[in-house]
Amino acid sequence: MSSPRRVRFKGSSSPESTSSTLSSSGPSTPPSALDIYTFAPKPNPESYPSIAASPDLYTELAPQPPVVPPEETRASLHRYLSPLHISFDASRRVSSEGIDAEVLSSCATYPPVAEMTLQGTRFPWKLSIKPEIAEVEAVTVLDVMIGIYVHLRTLVKGLEYDELKADPAMYSAVYAAFVTRCDALEEPRRTEERRRGLRRVDFLCGRTRFAGLVPAQGDEWSIVFEPV
Repeated sequence: MSSPRRVRFKGSSSPESTSSTLSSSGPSTPPSALDIYTFAPKPNPESYPSIAASPDLYTELAPQPPVVPPEETRASLHRYLSPLHISFDASRRVSSEGIDAEVLSSCATYPPVAEMTLQGTRFPWKLSIKPEIAEVEAVTVLDVMIGIYVHLRTLVKGLEYDELKADPAMYSAVYAAFVTRCDALEEPRRTEERRRGLRRVDFLCGRTRFAGLVPAQGDEWSIVFEPV
């Protein structure tokens, strides 16, 4: 009886072979994207049928929907402005004591922005934060801190006061916060503050500790206020 035939595929290596398909002198680090394409085997034109020989292999593509560009990702917030990394009483004048000057001058977001819009859950206003220094084109950490303080010090206007009085419960809470704030001052500043009237900070009803920013709708940020 004749011995069985063994089939060998052209170009295949024997199972015992352990040699790499790449030269031993190749790169020791992973190749770049360009290198990967360089190492790919070149196609053999003879293995593809011609269009004339096989017209049925090439059909008209169905209509495709328009390409929609991906949504732009929002800017990242500086770590110092995020919750658990910052805490100060926004009703008091901003102090840089104990804060690294490099942090205060850092951009509030990455990539940098020329304006930030902040909102709060306890008052109906939106804050527009812009660079305090005209020559600087990006909002800094210090700009955010100063902007919040200045906004909260804004006096409540007549129309805003009338809208507040339309809600008796809210008016009572805001007025109590106003009295508490004024009583904490020494004379003659106490009398002067009472004469000036409500400020926007009183709408926080004692929750004046700034505890960071969190993302809101669109490019806006929501201010986190907590009790002092």
